[in-house]
Amino acid sequence: MPSEPICPDPHLWHISCIVPQSDRIILCLQPLRNSVGCPLCGSPSSRIHSRYYRKVWDLPWAGWPVALLVRARKFFCDAPECPRRIFTESFPNALAPYARRSERAKAALLELVHASNGEMAARVARLLGFVASPDTLIRLQREESFALPTPRVLGVDEFALRRGRTYATLLVDLERHRPVDLFEGRDAAPFTRWLQDHPQVEVLARDRAWAYALAGRIALPQARQVSDRFHLVYNVGKALKELFHSRRWQLPERSGPEAAKAKERKSTPAKQARWEAVRQRKNTGASVSAIARELGMNRQTVSKYLAADQVPLHGVRPPGPSKVRPYLSYLRGRWIEGQHSARQLYHELVQRGYLGTERQIRKAVHPWRSIPGPPPKRAPPLHWLVLRPYQDLSGSELERLDWILQANPVLNRGHRLKEEFQRILRQHDVAALDDWLGAAAGSGISQFQTVARGMRKDYVAIQAAFTTPWSTAQCEGQNCRVKLIKRLGYGRAKTDLLRQRVLHRLVG
Repeated sequence: MPSEPICPDPHLWHISCIVPQSDRIILCLQPLRNSVGCPLCGSPSSRIHSRYYRKVWDLPWAGWPVALLVRARKFFCDAPECPRRIFTESFPNALAPYARRSERAKAALLELVHASNGEMAARVARLLGFVASPDTLIRLQREESFALPTPRVLGVDEFALRRGRTYATLLVDLERHRPVDLFEGRDAAPFTRWLQDHPQVEVLARDRAWAYALAGRIALPQARQVSDRFHLVYNVGKALKELFHSRRWQLPERSGPEAAKAKERKSTPAKQARWEAVRQRKNTGASVSAIARELGMNRQTVSKYLAADQVPLHGVRPPGPSKVRPYLSYLRGRWIEGQHSARQLYHELVQRGYLGTERQIRKAVHPWRSIPGPPPKRAPPLHWLVLRPYQDLSGSELERLDWILQANPVLNRGHRLKEEFQRILRQHDVAALDDWLGAAAGSGISQFQTVARGMRKDYVAIQAAFTTPWSTAQCEGQNCRVKLIKRLGYGRAKTDLLRQRVLHRLVG
């Protein structure tokens, strides 16, 4: 394989001499072309007006900075119809006009700064022999231009610049699997302007955010909107979750050891009083924020109390995090291997960084002494059974879930609605969508009625989710990449610079 030529472009120059100095190496370059085309009319000219020298930086040699001393020329344009009389010789793809470094040196520095950040790239560049400061590298990033094709199928999603405060929007070409733009904000206005500038978009895949749907309807009413399937499943699952946490459900009666272990769930007088106080103030017209300030409660707690038909009850809390918990898998493995000495296990864990006491180890392994083999798995919590897909549960879990659903008809209706929606979405059964929306609206469950009303408003996009392969899954994956790039910036991640870093790898 031939090595990279020392000269930036052997077709444009030849090296007349190499001058080593104390802090750099200078390459003297002489132009080779006999005639050069006018940049305005394109007519070739060989009549030289004058000569001058350009000093630019190039790729270093073995840690030594390399400077190019280019002998450039100016030519007369003899075309009578051309308004330009004198023009400067250009060096396409090798040296830009007025540039202080060659194109290949600029490309190397851009790769370096995009792979890390300005400060780190400047330190590494100095070690390699480049002459560049952090501000120069960031300026090169900002000056880089991109000419990306307008996508036919566009995916849009938001991501957090500062969680809970500032958000940005990422646009992804779903056919080419790459981002095409990034801008600050998640409102309809900036996205509307972008779509108006790119009318070639035919399909718009989005989540359930109403701002993106409104922008699509305003800017490109002819484009087909597709609602994301994951968010549809999430909305239905969230409705069931809110229903589950809205009240106390009747648990089936147990017998034997399970009955002895069951803990009675009670509400304390203080919680009852606070729940009544929240309801009374809401009846007087007070807002959630006002109630929270007056009673000294969290706004989310106030909202939970208002959504519940009765005092929210909770069972006995599981034990909190202990110092033994991170080492339980190791303890189980050693126990199965036959090491039943709590003191020996304690000494082994100390060598692994354990900071607790020996008494905690004895307490952790005590239940295992009467049970051969590893300790039994704990039964999954009730909400886990209700919210998990029905086909993913084991036989004992299905039996327990059926007991719970039979004892609570309202919860059973909500669970059936959730399972039915997932089934018709998996099977792309568009005809059953209308039946499901009618069943949800007539279920008498406020959470599912709200979901049905929202889906009715976005019916066309949801119907497209059943019949097209497009979704925002790619956008979610690109969001993870964007967040990694943002963290690499070490605080130098304003939206314009972040956009340059995200789009850089996709050019060419």
